[in-house]
Amino acid sequence: MLRLLIAIATMAAGAAALATTVASGSDSVATPAYVTAAAQQGDLLVTLSTTGTLAARVSVTVGSQLSGQVSELLVDFNDTVHAGQVLARLDPRTSEARVREAEASLLVAEARVALARAALERSETQVSAAERQVAEAAAFVDRARVMVDNAARTAERTARLRATQAAAAVEDAKAAHAVALADLRAAEARLGATEQGILAAKAERRSAEAEIRHAEAAVGQQRAVVDQARLELERTYIRAPIDGMIIGRDVDVGQTVAASLESPTLFSIVEDLGKMRVVASVDEADISRVRVGQRAVFTVDAYPEQNFAAEVVEIRKAPRVVQGVVSYTVLFAAENPDALLMPGMTAIIHLVTDQATGTLQVPNAALRFRPSAVGTMAEAPEGGVVWILEADGSVSPVPVTLGISDGVTTQVLSEGLQPGQQVVLGVNNPPEASSFLAHLIGG
Repeated sequence: MLRLLIAIATMAAGAAALATTVASGSDSVATPAYVTAAAQQGDLLVTLSTTGTLAARVSVTVGSQLSGQVSELLVDFNDTVHAGQVLARLDPRTSEARVREAEASLLVAEARVALARAALERSETQVSAAERQVAEAAAFVDRARVMVDNAARTAERTARLRATQAAAAVEDAKAAHAVALADLRAAEARLGATEQGILAAKAERRSAEAEIRHAEAAVGQQRAVVDQARLELERTYIRAPIDGMIIGRDVDVGQTVAASLESPTLFSIVEDLGKMRVVASVDEADISRVRVGQRAVFTVDAYPEQNFAAEVVEIRKAPRVVQGVVSYTVLFAAENPDALLMPGMTAIIHLVTDQATGTLQVPNAALRFRPSAVGTMAEAPEGGVVWILEADGSVSPVPVTLGISDGVTTQVLSEGLQPGQQVVLGVNNPPEASSFLAHLIGG
């Protein structure tokens, strides 16, 4: 209702001003009193305001991969730590026992390898002995064959000389031949037996070789178990992954850590707080005005009178939808040499989306003014008209080409307007309008 009354009063004031302006040349009619401002030359910044949260550039939560009871706690809040430094220690007794058990099992596996190698050496000795026996048996076979051949020849000669030889001699020759044949069969049987023996010895050797490979594989497996046990023992030391400062400690001596489902958080470490970042949300309607490398300033409640410089370093493409409102996450880098800024502080950011240096600018009210009282309240997007106050008290229109605007003043690109010229912002409310408004409010 109050806005309506003000609008009516403004219309009345404009009508009165117009009546004063167009009144017939009576000297008794007063010239309207205009509100003016000088067109100024200067820098113009177009900013986008949003809020964000300060965070360290790198923040790491330190947990435990093992379950156990905390036996030592070596750091506290705000301590500076280095990568690899021990922060806490879990009770190592269980892990130490596992290491000793794994090392003993490794010794057993290595002993089995030694036994398998000894068995292989025995089998190789047996193979060598069997090969010698085969050679001897083959020699006996060759000797028996020679004796058979000799006995056969003797028996044949004796048979041809039967007329002149006694019958006993012939029979002796035949008997010797039969004996030689029997010796040959015995030698051949012995050779076959020794050949079977060498096959068995070679099979035993292959078995010993396989046993060595199995034992060596068991040694490798057991070494892996030892390494795993030692790794678990090493993990009882909770170490810092980066250089930084402890800003969170969620554990005390004697507390039991359970890492069955997920790694519990024991410490929070932030990297150098001399370099911070601001995580801000920018509405989807404004994200097109944000670019990597743009400058910004921000303030925090702890130091409301101090401006901190920042720069856009990342625009994340993933949208965030909260109650139907779409926004995007923008990261700003900020220097913090005096360590005034702390993680978690709320920052009010003013992002410079456009700027002009040494440009001519006029108040936005000058672009809305029309001497026809009510006038048109919106100017053309690429240009407009301003009215300048002449020396005789009259006003003259000047077409202007407009540039960027910060919502209060607008850049003028054309040359028709000169710095220092008085542009009209409006007309002072005449007494009639004030009385009319007071009457309406009072009524």
